[in-house]
Amino acid sequence: MIVGAIVFFAPARAHAQVTTFAGLVIENTCKAQVLEPNEKQWHALVSPRGCHRPLVSGERLKCGSSSGSLTILDSKTYKTISGDQKYVVEISSVLNEVVEYSEPAFTRGEKPPDTIFFSPASESTIQPEHFVVRWVPPPEIGDVALSVVPKSASKNILYSGHLAGASGALDSQQLRDALAMYRDRGGLDSLVLQLIDAKGDPYSVTFTVLTPPNAKKLTQALSEWDGKDSLVRHLGRSSVYSSFGLYYEAATESELALRESPKSRLLLQLTVNAERRTGNSVRANELETQLSQMTAKVQ
Repeated sequence: MIVGAIVFFAPARAHAQVTTFAGLVIENTCKAQVLEPNEKQWHALVSPRGCHRPLVSGERLKCGSSSGSLTILDSKTYKTISGDQKYVVEISSVLNEVVEYSEPAFTRGEKPPDTIFFSPASESTIQPEHFVVRWVPPPEIGDVALSVVPKSASKNILYSGHLAGASGALDSQQLRDALAMYRDRGGLDSLVLQLIDAKGDPYSVTFTVLTPPNAKKLTQALSEWDGKDSLVRHLGRSSVYSSFGLYYEAATESELALRESPKSRLLLQLTVNAERRTGNSVRANELETQLSQMTAKVQ
């Protein structure tokens, strides 16, 4: 059953507070309303049909009509509210097992290194079989030279190639094969991916390759979320990927969770965190704008 808990942290520059994911709205047929922590007015609880809305400890819920009901997944049970009932969301154990969620460094006051790359993320881990290089192209980048070398042996080139920098991505089976071979031969040293643009300006990022023992642990940890509610599953998988340093994959799962409840301020903030950790500032800024607009509407 569902035991354990997960705690998420907002960036220090946003709100210096801890937000506890405490439950899910499963069904809303009574025009439910919510009074969020630190607010004075009730407003409509946005939970589109087919989308599950996450709950935060401290929120208050009630039905806005005499007909219908509101169903909540809270801790180990489902609870139903109807009529004049009100419900206070309390800290509870909503996820399956205790999740080790890696708090991004920037939430502790350290800003992620500036880089154009978001796959691989700076100081992250990658899985060779699924790896695609992705970056945010600077203006007038032109054609680029891209290479991957072990950090302590800069002359031992694993991969080199030329391509259009404006493409923003390199999907190369040759690179994946080289990284897999490096891993299978016991390579443990960090790798440096470098891109040199048409003007000769260099950009680089350091990353590591997931080791076979950790790959087995990752598969096992991910499997524990199979069969769970889709939103819970994506949040759990995001936490697992983050704990293994697979930040791009963690951000992908956060984006999938956001699709389940696109109007959730909690999920928007979590996805901003995840994208910011990868270095994908374009996407993080886009989501922060949505979050600011949404927050302004309820103030």
